[in-house]
Amino acid sequence: MENVSIFELLQLLEQQELALHRLYTTLAEIFTDYHTFWKKIAEDERQHARWLKALGVKVKEGSLSVQENVIRAAAVRSEISFINAQTDRAKHGELSVINAFSIAMSIENDILEKRFFKVFLPQEKPFKGAIQKLMQATREHREYMRQQFNSVKVGEETTSVAKPTSGR
Repeated sequence: MENVSIFELLQLLEQQELALHRLYTTLAEIFTDYHTFWKKIAEDERQHARWLKALGVKVKEGSLSVQENVIRAAAVRSEISFINAQTDRAKHGELSVINAFSIAMSIENDILEKRFFKVFLPQEKPFKGAIQKLMQATREHREYMRQQFNSVKVGEETTSVAKPTSGR
């Protein structure tokens, strides 16, 4: 197993959130009927990346304790590659709106955010609130996405495929 520091792992998790930001921003550009939804989700991911960066600073300073070796860096890198591939597919018009929502839901359900407490020791009071805030934001984010996905499944044709945006 690859040996990376917790700081490096947090950097990878930050990169994963930024990859999601790029995917959701791309989906906002392509699926204009859902532009507001995808932009909001994209901004949520950017905020998650900021929080991870701030936590990384605390880890590097030694002011936040973490459990070692609970998330494999290779798994995070693989997730980033998958997200980037989906962004490329979207840019090339290979996703229907249903595909886009299905992929996003799959990523969100699979994302390492749901295992955040396995990395951070929540009993540390100064950081417990920040970690809980991230987890609550993630739960709200997923619920919002689930509701939108359900409305799309009811109202959209599954065969409609996005046209690539010009210049992409």
